[in-house]
Amino acid sequence: MHRLYRVQTRQCMSNSLPTLSQASLCQGNKLASAFSYTTRNSPCLEMTSSIVRPTSGTSRMPWAVSVDSHRYGRKCLLSTSTRFSVQNTRKPSNKYQQRQEATDDIKRRTLANLFRAITKEDSAERKEKFKKAARLCYELRDKSLTLQLLDQMEVVNCPPDDDTLRFMLMVAAPNGDVLFQSQVLSRVGGMARLNSGELYDALIQAMCYNLELERILDNLDEMEKKGVTPIRTSYISVLELALKFEDASTSMFILNELEKHNMITEEYQNIYLKVLRCAALAEELKIAIHCWDKGVKEFQLTPDHGTMTYLMLLSAKLGSPRLGSQVLEEMGNNGLAYSEHHLAALLQAFSMSGDLKGAFSMLQIMDSAGISTRKETALPILHQLGTNVASIEKAIYLLKELHTEGKGVHVAGFNSVLYAAAKAKRLDLVKETFSLVSLFGIKADIDTYNCLLDASIFSTDWEYGNHVWDLIKHAKVKPNSTSYSKMVVLCCTQDDYEDCFRYLEEMKYFKYVPLRGCYQILIKKLASARDDRVHIAIEDMRASGYEVPPAISALVAPTSTDDVQQGSGIALVNKGSTASQ
Repeated sequence: MHRLYRVQTRQCMSNSLPTLSQASLCQGNKLASAFSYTTRNSPCLEMTSSIVRPTSGTSRMPWAVSVDSHRYGRKCLLSTSTRFSVQNTRKPSNKYQQRQEATDDIKRRTLANLFRAITKEDSAERKEKFKKAARLCYELRDKSLTLQLLDQMEVVNCPPDDDTLRFMLMVAAPNGDVLFQSQVLSRVGGMARLNSGELYDALIQAMCYNLELERILDNLDEMEKKGVTPIRTSYISVLELALKFEDASTSMFILNELEKHNMITEEYQNIYLKVLRCAALAEELKIAIHCWDKGVKEFQLTPDHGTMTYLMLLSAKLGSPRLGSQVLEEMGNNGLAYSEHHLAALLQAFSMSGDLKGAFSMLQIMDSAGISTRKETALPILHQLGTNVASIEKAIYLLKELHTEGKGVHVAGFNSVLYAAAKAKRLDLVKETFSLVSLFGIKADIDTYNCLLDASIFSTDWEYGNHVWDLIKHAKVKPNSTSYSKMVVLCCTQDDYEDCFRYLEEMKYFKYVPLRGCYQILIKKLASARDDRVHIAIEDMRASGYEVPPAISALVAPTSTDDVQQGSGIALVNKGSTASQ
């Protein structure tokens, strides 16, 4: 059947501006194309090519195609006519933009020449022209021109090869236009047409732009079933996306794939540090150890200080003293100073792994390095011991072993064992452990004596508590508010609790504030003994800045304000009341 081709050319300016136009008319299956080019100085730039085909045609190509030199648009694949006139009134803002626009002009002229030359080439040369045209469409990021090119390829029955198809798909990759990619694929055979890692890479880059990590993983599974190996660019893009989501497991999966295909060259070794930081934040110990061994140990990469701090916290939480020790060694090699929280994390790592000897040694190392330790530093040891008598006895044996080896025993570690024995209500074990003070050469501090007071409270042994108080005075160690509060609590374990008011008087004299728990236990004792001073205790608790819990207030019957104002505090009110009253 006869086909009619219509060429439309439009001139946007007066005859003062030069215009280049050319049309070629063909019959049968030959192409017709026409281009009208107007210089960029014109306020209206247009390059138009229209192809009109009869309604009886069977090709999927649209009946009419229009191309503009600046912006190319299509309403849909089956639209009957599309033509745009673009007004360019903006002036280039800088020289770079001017150069870029000049480069684009050259590319568009080259593309116009390719379109004209395609009709004169044989099939072999035509494929090469199509590939060059597709590349120019990709560089211009012009989706409409890409569809124009695909239309002409369908007309001459010249399907795109892999390189040409990749350029067509990559046109939409930078802005994640997966719908455009679907349009292109639907016209070249669908997903079955994808048979190489380069073609899949175009889809993966668009999905990365759209943050479609799950969809990318589905495509990787599909590629594995087809026996198609992704290219390194695809893996790196997916890895960066997984790191953006802080997905350590997916990052490690991609890293393993890169290792399996030997794609990690010196240029890409830095990805180990990125995955290492992600694993530290996600608390993935195995992944962190793998990245540390490969990136830091094998490739001699240097993590930043923040990553190493996160790794110390990870080793502490999950009990990996090996990782923690290597991180501290790396910090020393890089001239980074140690702090208390770094070594405390390693101590916790030893404790969590069950290596109490290593934990005790860390305290001594911190002391030798001049790093001050707090009572809380040794808490991981206490948590590991708990109230298990066998563990406590083993800890005492380890302390003796450290002393025999000449490594010394730190008072904070000693106090942890002492308090664990006290909490286990083994007063005999507490006394046995405390007797080792002189052997170990430890100078007992107030925390040591407070542990002994705890032992007397847990065992409700008033006599031993009094003995400990005498030891404190004899050692000339100044008691703190915790010491006095424990003595008040110890008094409350006895039937005769009048001495608790004496210790409260001393606390007020030294301007100590009783602990919250001390007040609560005292109020409970006074309430159970129906002692009228319970109201004074509640008011004194409020005066100390504590809020009285509802459970404590419920134990006390309401009273008038006059009764409370009889004294200014607990220490000043002593009616001679006893528990029997």
